[in-house]
Amino acid sequence: MNHVIRSSFVVHSLVALIAVLGTVAAFGQTTGACCLTSGECREVTIPECLALQGIYLGNGVPCTPQTCAAACCFSNGTCELLLRPTCAERGGVYRGEGETCTPNYCGGACCLPDASCTFTTGLLCSAAGGSFRGAGVECTEVNCGGACCFSNTSCQYMTRQGCTAAGGTYRGTGTNCSTQACGGACCYLDLSCALRSAEVCESEGGQFRGYGTACGTTVCGGACCLTDTTCFIAIPSSCAAAGGSFRGNGTDCDPNPCGGACCLTDATCVFLTSSNCHAIDGAIYRGNGTACDDGGGCPGACCEAAGGCRNLPESSCDGLFHGVGTRCASVICTGACCFPDGTCQTLSESDCSMSAGLYLPNLECESANCPPISPTGACCFNNNQPCLEIGEAYCVDRGGRWQGAGSTCASNACERGACCLPFVQCEMERAYDCLQRGGQFIGHSIECPATCPECEHPLADTNCDFRVNNFDIDCFIHAVVSGGPPSRGEDECLVSGCYFTCVADCNGDGLVNMFDIDPFVACMANNGCR
Repeated sequence: MNHVIRSSFVVHSLVALIAVLGTVAAFGQTTGACCLTSGECREVTIPECLALQGIYLGNGVPCTPQTCAAACCFSNGTCELLLRPTCAERGGVYRGEGETCTPNYCGGACCLPDASCTFTTGLLCSAAGGSFRGAGVECTEVNCGGACCFSNTSCQYMTRQGCTAAGGTYRGTGTNCSTQACGGACCYLDLSCALRSAEVCESEGGQFRGYGTACGTTVCGGACCLTDTTCFIAIPSSCAAAGGSFRGNGTDCDPNPCGGACCLTDATCVFLTSSNCHAIDGAIYRGNGTACDDGGGCPGACCEAAGGCRNLPESSCDGLFHGVGTRCASVICTGACCFPDGTCQTLSESDCSMSAGLYLPNLECESANCPPISPTGACCFNNNQPCLEIGEAYCVDRGGRWQGAGSTCASNACERGACCLPFVQCEMERAYDCLQRGGQFIGHSIECPATCPECEHPLADTNCDFRVNNFDIDCFIHAVVSGGPPSRGEDECLVSGCYFTCVADCNGDGLVNMFDIDPFVACMANNGCR
């Protein structure tokens, strides 16, 4: 086992001594090449080499003229394998036994003051005022400088030391002047703009807007607000000097952002700052930039389009606004009150309701479009009010159920009776409402039977004339589209005693929809299905 032992390291020497003792014990007095500090090579045992303070190259290694040669570095960065004395005689630096001249062993990248790079030794690099980047390091692997910005916004590629010595600002190693801006827009007190470095801009009392910014695209100054809501355009430093609050570059004084509409309890509006408005009891601040010219958004009594009154800003009132500061407590909202006899009066909502009229908010009778008083029909109520013969709109407005045009109170239209509904149990219902639900009205004052009679009309007989023909098509189409019985005004499809679902549900699934079309067509083709 070969051991290369360096006498300069105590720890290694101890390890070598242990190894030597083991080697002597195992192999006796084995010799090998021992390189002395003079460069001489002797074939001796390990203990003898240690005693000579030499470097033992291994058991059995012979001494030749070049056995003890090692790397010798010269000032020009070249390297030769030489004996220690020969290296010293030629002015070289002996790098130690066992060291070889690997590629670029004695030289490395040297960054010079002009930011250029040369490959040389560390000594020569230092002598030239350069920065040695390490033996074996190539110039292609290092950046020797970066962008150096000067006060006139010019740029040079320099080392950090060179840039500092020249009074410039070093922008970082590896940066370059082609991508590094050395100046930017500088805004002055008079809101003018010039291209300056940050240092020069600040020294001239300006506001530096950032490297790379341009005056052509930079807005200098913004709104500066004083405590009395005065607004003027300034740069931040001049705004602060005036005791103002800067609202940001590019902000404007129109509308004035320094205050807003302040609504007072006496219904007046004043332009104040937020803090000054909030200091007044009961005052409401409407926000920065709001103005008193349009009422400031201060509330007033609003008679709403749907009826009733609320205190709202004019912009939120969908009806009649009575003015800033007015209150519903002191305002009476009126409107046209239409009566079933065709007359109209201007009344409040409560008075109109007490007079059994139809209230149209915020309208005069002259401009009100009162609903037509005809056709009339029976109007039924659920609270035992007597039946009235009035128009549909007047009936609905009073909370009643209109029983159709031409119906009369004398015909017991409001009296309930047994109504057999399709696919459900019998319910007590008025005749018209029963038909509207697609049911079969059994009769007035008749209680619901245990079971309802079977449908007496043939399937697909949607006009209930006991025949299945082309005259059923219109009513069937309406049934499919609406999914329910015909609406008012289409009474030709509603005949007493005809179940709507019973005759239109042609596929028998309890619903009237598009899935009933094919069975309906089949019934038509066969002149009936039931």
